[in-house]
Amino acid sequence: MFAPPAMLILATALALIMVLLVILAIANRRLRATQARLAASEHRWLRALDAAGHGVWDWDTRTDRVFYSRCWKRTLGYDEADIEPRFEEWRCRVHPEDLSVAMENLERHLRGGSAFFSIVHRLRAKDGHYRWILGQGAALERDDQGQVLRMMGTNTDVTAYRQLEPEREQALREAERLAALKNAFLANMSHEIRTPLNAILGLTRMGRRDYDTEAPGPLFRRIDQAGRHLLGLLNDVLDYSKIEAGKLCIAPEPFRLADCLAEVQSIISPQASAKALRLTIESAPDLPEWVQGDALRLRQILINLLGNAVKFTCVGDVCLHIRRLGEPLSFTVTDTGIGMSAEQIERIFQPFEQAERGTARQHGGSGLGLAISQQLARLMGGSLDVDSEPGLGSRFEVRLPLPATEAPARPLTDTHPEHLARRLSGLRVLVVDDIEVNRLVVEDLLSHEGASAISAASGQEALALIQARAASIDAVLMDVQMPEMDGYEATRRLLALRPDLPVIGLTAHALADDRRRSLEAGMLAHLTKPIDSEALVEALLRWRPATLSAAPVEPAPAPAPAPPLNVVVPDAAADRVPAIDWNSLTQRFQQTPNLIERLFAATRATQADIPTALRAAAAAGDLDALFRKAHAIKGLAANLCAHALRDQAHALCERARAGERDALQDAESLASALEHMLEQLKRHADQD
Repeated sequence: MFAPPAMLILATALALIMVLLVILAIANRRLRATQARLAASEHRWLRALDAAGHGVWDWDTRTDRVFYSRCWKRTLGYDEADIEPRFEEWRCRVHPEDLSVAMENLERHLRGGSAFFSIVHRLRAKDGHYRWILGQGAALERDDQGQVLRMMGTNTDVTAYRQLEPEREQALREAERLAALKNAFLANMSHEIRTPLNAILGLTRMGRRDYDTEAPGPLFRRIDQAGRHLLGLLNDVLDYSKIEAGKLCIAPEPFRLADCLAEVQSIISPQASAKALRLTIESAPDLPEWVQGDALRLRQILINLLGNAVKFTCVGDVCLHIRRLGEPLSFTVTDTGIGMSAEQIERIFQPFEQAERGTARQHGGSGLGLAISQQLARLMGGSLDVDSEPGLGSRFEVRLPLPATEAPARPLTDTHPEHLARRLSGLRVLVVDDIEVNRLVVEDLLSHEGASAISAASGQEALALIQARAASIDAVLMDVQMPEMDGYEATRRLLALRPDLPVIGLTAHALADDRRRSLEAGMLAHLTKPIDSEALVEALLRWRPATLSAAPVEPAPAPAPAPPLNVVVPDAAADRVPAIDWNSLTQRFQQTPNLIERLFAATRATQADIPTALRAAAAAGDLDALFRKAHAIKGLAANLCAHALRDQAHALCERARAGERDALQDAESLASALEHMLEQLKRHADQD
């Protein structure tokens, strides 16, 4: 038997053992509960990933065992028992073309060379087809040496997206093709519209200058108004296209604010006066004299807003109020017009939209003015807002950052010259254009400004004149689109002979790429047709040779009365099918007889060999040469009112441009029609 102390010690030990057993039991129960919660949490996590279409894999690199989730297997069409928990199950299903890249990316991550493993690859499904899989993962455990012990990740089926990729790329290519077609269409339409519009506005300007106070004056003014309206619509379309393509640039420069407002007022005042509206421009007294900004675009915005205000106001006032809001300036246009509802306001800044469906028919316009104005304001760092109610008029406010600045050291060209000043006195200009009427218009403008003009109908002729008379030419006005040698090539060759000679491009192509090509060819400026006389004079003055910089500005002589036009119409019996519409021709040039006679003479001199050239191009199968000849004949025939010849040349021009071989057979018909017209002109000269 034990002694009492020993019994006490034993009892105490047994009690401690019992306590420890209880503690272990509690801890074990809690551990199992925690494991159960973790398992349930992991189960919910796996279910969430499965629901999202992400298969899960968990790789123990020490045992090479891999857990593949149900979704991982189901994505490839396998049942639960089809896939063993081995790394090789994944590796053997990777497409042979993707295996090396996949293993390289995986090994790079295992070495610690990348934070994540991510690759799009193909895995073979149970039916033998391959699915595109996005595999992603990362190391969860590494040992002390950095070796990966465990790695976990997901597989996502992206087959549907990969199948859509060719369609997306095709759609992108188609969009790019359509954008290129649109740009080409705009460039061609701009050229085709501006070329005849240049002649219309040029001849109208001459008529208004010489006969504004006589009976034909109102007719010339109406023609000029209609032509400038058409030009405005064309400019709207081109400006919107540039904005849409992100190619319209803002060019901030110092300008005098009062000058810009005066130009706007001079343009809008006649429109307001015609409707008996009161137009006022109110400027706050604290406005800066000179500001830094794009005067052209500010003028465009204000003319759009004021023009709309006048257009939609029948009685009352149109007002432009300018005030200073710190550095930004506020330009507010108010009117007492028809106003707009909230629904209409939501539409007016959308392109090609107007407040009412009948607005375009009643008031005209492209529906682009407000859309362009808002975009221009944003490009200039400002805003355009509107407030209006039906029957109570409208209020448009433009806020633009136009900081005050100093006047430029170089004086700007006067934008309001005296109309009788001959600003180009003494200047000798070579005018290069393959269309005679364009040359006549430019020559008349130069002559009115005191310059003397020499003409060339082609790039080759211009080069010959430069070689023969280099010292007697101070500047060149170069058309861009000409047959045989275009204006770009002619400019490069001309500058090789006279590097110091200023060359200014005149073209109906008005897009930014056309201007870039002109400057790259060596032209100092790029002016678009219809030619703006002020822009042309400013360009010539800017690049005037230094030896002529001090030439005095002479007064222009008063225009002499034009003699009556005496066009002798060929005998109808001798010409039963006239090539020229003599009645239209007589009416068109009734106030400028010298122009028509000079045009006849130039046509007989320059077109005599063209029928032979047409036949030679057709015999050689040269569609490009046929296109150039037909293009020149089309413009010439339009100027002579030879409508049938013009249409015939246009049709041949289009077929040759499209590469249609049938155009070669039509060359003989066009050559015969041109000969017929030349014969009429010869009989006209003989009868005169």
